Amino acid sequence: MIGFLLCLIFLSGIFEYPELIAIDARYRLKGEAVPFQDIVVIGITQRCLNQFGKFPWPRDYHAKLIDFLKDAGAKVIAMDIFFAQPSHDPSEDEALAASIKRAGNVILPVFMPYRISVKDDHDNFIQVDNLVESIPVFTEAQAAPAHINMIADADGVYRKAPVILRYSERIFFNLGIESAIKFLNVPAGEIAFERDALFIAGKRIPLEKSKFMYINFSAIEAKAQRFAFSDVAKGLVAPKNFKNKIVFVGQASQGMPNADILQTPFKEKYGLTMQASVASTTLENFYIKKTGKLKTCLWIFLLAIFICVIMVGIKTWSSTAISILTFFGLCFVAAREFILNGVLIDFVALAFTIAAAFIFSILFRIRFADRMVKTKELELDSILQAGKLASEGLKTDKASDVILATLINSVGARGLLLRWKNDKTSEFEKTYAYGSAMAILKSDSAGAEERLAQNTIKTQKAALSEEKAHSFLCAPLMLKGEVVGAVTLVDKVVSGKPNEIFFDEADLKLFMILTQQTAISLESARLYEEVNELFLSSIRALAETIDAKDPYTRGHVQRVTDVALAIADEMKLDEKQKKQLTVGSILHDIGKIGIKDAVLSKPSQLTEEEKKIFDQHPDIGSKIMKPIGQLEEMIPLIRHHHESYDGSGYPDGLKGEAIPLGARIMAVADTFDAMTSDRPYRKALPREAAKIEINKMSGKQFDPKVVEAFDNLWEKGKLK
Repeated sequence: MIGFLLCLIFLSGIFEYPELIAIDARYRLKGEAVPFQDIVVIGITQRCLNQFGKFPWPRDYHAKLIDFLKDAGAKVIAMDIFFAQPSHDPSEDEALAASIKRAGNVILPVFMPYRISVKDDHDNFIQVDNLVESIPVFTEAQAAPAHINMIADADGVYRKAPVILRYSERIFFNLGIESAIKFLNVPAGEIAFERDALFIAGKRIPLEKSKFMYINFSAIEAKAQRFAFSDVAKGLVAPKNFKNKIVFVGQASQGMPNADILQTPFKEKYGLTMQASVASTTLENFYIKKTGKLKTCLWIFLLAIFICVIMVGIKTWSSTAISILTFFGLCFVAAREFILNGVLIDFVALAFTIAAAFIFSILFRIRFADRMVKTKELELDSILQAGKLASEGLKTDKASDVILATLINSVGARGLLLRWKNDKTSEFEKTYAYGSAMAILKSDSAGAEERLAQNTIKTQKAALSEEKAHSFLCAPLMLKGEVVGAVTLVDKVVSGKPNEIFFDEADLKLFMILTQQTAISLESARLYEEVNELFLSSIRALAETIDAKDPYTRGHVQRVTDVALAIADEMKLDEKQKKQLTVGSILHDIGKIGIKDAVLSKPSQLTEEEKKIFDQHPDIGSKIMKPIGQLEEMIPLIRHHHESYDGSGYPDGLKGEAIPLGARIMAVADTFDAMTSDRPYRKALPREAAKIEINKMSGKQFDPKVVEAFDNLWEKGKLK
């Protein structure tokens, strides 16, 4: 989305002015080119005016210069001087016209005196409705006419030359281009146009907007052969300097008529030297071209995707560093492409893309973090509301397994240590150790953990402590304002990062909430002997916590339990089997606690790799529940509720009667609820359609006897 938006911003033209500044920076970084070796400039300078008087001069001055250049062997004489009015002495005009005709290689200028309107079309010429040229006696003698108009960019700087002006049915090349054509002796048949290029004798010159040629500015003033008109006229310059050369003749002094001074990326230049630069650009094989808009849009789109995708998943300082490196990389590429290949990349648009994508990634990260915090808060609220354990019929040691396993898995810890207050001695005794906590008790870190626990009991506040080798979370277990115990978690588990062991404030917050329930549950287990109802409520709360992670599966556990028990009643199962089925149905998806939220809550269908991860939840669930002795008979139901009757299921590929009956019943109930519930990537099936699908899979995925019982319930209207 951001890529498309940035493309639209680019196409709107908003970057035109800053891009022109960036183009000038690249021009200056590259520097002016060495002029084509066969270009010579004869300028009418202030020194010439001091010697010959005020301009215009008598026509015989120009006639003598042309005769001299002809005799010297000049190949092309490009005059940037107008003879728009007849001389007072007609014989002077006749003499100059004769010199022009004898030379046979003189190009005279034409000029559009008004503002030129350029149409945004694909024609290679610019149509004008007026042109000024020399009087007929001279135009009839010239070798060719050529225009000397230049058109500035939006900021008033001249960077391009209009290739052709069209007036009436006549076309006029730019003076520099026409001079190059005559120098190369190119016949008309070898000059061709395409939409974006001009072809001259095999040279492909790229065009901007079909009409303009970027000028590769030459250091005419510093490195070309330049002579004053007066010196040449007086014979102070050897003829050999002009043999087989293109000779540009024009005004090069401020204040003279038609002495244009134009602002360029380097400095102000006279129109005469601009025309010489155009000729040099045409004759050299280094041409400047601008990247097309379509290609720039593609780069904007790809760059935006790259930055957003890469940066969203990394830390802010890393994304900042990557953005800065990408920007400097763009600077390098833009400069290199222009200096070596003459390619003008739309630098500002791409730089803006980097900045915009970086800002977007930061905002996205902030929004995502905020959303995650809110999600966690909702999860924790659900745990507190739905996870209140009943207080009857639970043995202390068995309850500890369930509750403490929940703590370990929910926070993600490598070990746990439980202290409980002895009512007789009032001492806090270590009553339970799990995982790496057992090793801690025998290590040098035991003292640090002991001090943390005692301080937690004393202050009645949870705390986080870090050492070089270990990280601890410790929270008091409170009942009615009194400390009855303390729980310490040891070393965080970070998926894919075995060396990261340190808890953070988010872990501490979650731990504090969970330990509130832990204290209540453990005290209930200690005080009451009737365990069954409390146990069932506890595991239901855990299962519904997993359920609540995804709005699309909320209530799934209860619905599966209801359908499974209805089928059990239809199949005349005894009370013990139905009790096992009840617990198994409640816990059938408990293994999802070990599956990443990114997989569980993915808004689209899972990839093959993600499905493999998801399919581990029956195995994870059975392993989580394995330490709980009361669940010994229910664990097979948890593990095998995704087995198929024909042996194609998972995790163990059991077949037929080898699958526990309770698991076969749960498979039908689970599938029926899944098909009739919405998912992010599909709508729920109508219940009738789901029933048909269940029947289709009878004998394949499902036990035919269970499907028969399901059908009987359907016919009785208990499932509709």
